[in-house]
Amino acid sequence: MTESRMGLQEKVLAIDIGSTRLQAVIGTQDGEFITEVNCQSTKADRLLDQIDEIVQWAQSFDKFDIRYVSISSTGLIDKEEGVITSFDSSDASEYTNIRIVDEIESKYNIRTLLENDCNSAVLGEWVFGERNGYNTVAHVSISTGIGGGVIQNGNLLTGENGQSSEIGLFTVDYSSEHRSCGVRGAWEAYCSGRGIPSFVIQKLAEEARDSSLYSYTDLSAKDLFYEAAQGDNVARDYLDRIGRYNAAGMGNLINAYNPGLVTLSGSVVLNNQESILNPLYKYLDSYVYVQEPIIKVSSMGEYIGLYGSLALSRTSV
Repeated sequence: MTESRMGLQEKVLAIDIGSTRLQAVIGTQDGEFITEVNCQSTKADRLLDQIDEIVQWAQSFDKFDIRYVSISSTGLIDKEEGVITSFDSSDASEYTNIRIVDEIESKYNIRTLLENDCNSAVLGEWVFGERNGYNTVAHVSISTGIGGGVIQNGNLLTGENGQSSEIGLFTVDYSSEHRSCGVRGAWEAYCSGRGIPSFVIQKLAEEARDSSLYSYTDLSAKDLFYEAAQGDNVARDYLDRIGRYNAAGMGNLINAYNPGLVTLSGSVVLNNQESILNPLYKYLDSYVYVQEPIIKVSSMGEYIGLYGSLALSRTSV
């Protein structure tokens, strides 16, 4: 990874596209936000139009000469073509072949960069975060889905086709019919914001237990965490099971890449830190063979995707 020769005060429109939420900010290549963050719900069915509106919003700040549009997006990315080849929306609908880079560059003549959101996030951690001399850093986001990225000695590990960040599809229960993106027993099918209610609803249907969870007609992950905090023993039991699945998924990541540091982000983690971290720490040792890394919540919190986009604009990987 080499730094751009241009100064680090170049203005960048950083965009972070998640399945549920889209954020944008104008910032500099040294990680400074110079506008308020524009946060809105992701409109997967009109994503190109939504990005176009974001660029117009950025251009309304006449005093900023924007040199880059730097985009981090969930889903499978073709960096060479500048295409989101598969975008998984919050309701699990799939949108394919979104030619986002051509759309922006042809209309606005601004250099546009595109990377998977979790790859960008770990890049942001490497450039702006707390890597503290570690040679290998991993980042895991637990939100609508689960994604991750790994960087070693300044180089992103992206795989043959740039699609190696799909750690949420690590198998944590081979015997299960619970699936995500068609992958049987996938980590995110149990532990993500979308997977948690699906898993719990299935268990409630299979098990006759005394729990306030049965009172919900549209159970969410938030409801599970709330009822566990209120003392519902069934909710606590399910969170403990989810913690074991998180430990298994994290163990796969650690055994595969041997990171010195793993940082965490995503709404499920940020809103429920103790409930996620405590069982993860409790069970992790059963799933790890190599030396265990430091695991901590990212200091960049909900904005790590934007920091990742800013970091992407100042590097060539």
